[in-house]
Amino acid sequence: MKGDWYDELVEVFYYNVKEFDGNIHSRVKGVDIVIDDDIWWKFIGLKNEVFKEHILEVGMSEGHRVPYGVFISKVLEHYGVDFTNEKKQICGRENLIGKATLTCIGMKRTSQG
Repeated sequence: MKGDWYDELVEVFYYNVKEFDGNIHSRVKGVDIVIDDDIWWKFIGLKNEVFKEHILEVGMSEGHRVPYGVFISKVLEHYGVDFTNEKKQICGRENLIGKATLTCIGMKRTSQG
């Protein structure tokens, strides 16, 4: 996923992340965030099984880099989180996830892409 992200807000998202009713929940700047199957499908065209566990694992551990910054930032924007005065990170070539990483986390090509 290409685009810019707001790393401090993404960190807040991960700090507050939890699972409830099979969905990812968080709270950022007073806005409740729910990542359910509709959100997964809308933004990346996949169901949640691939990334959900990894996002929850990162949220529960300390010292990890916070992955999926562009995705999380787009979800925050979708929910109306205020980005005023927030520092934006520019996505460059060094921020892209390669094919080997996607394979390592269980991503596989299917008939649906």
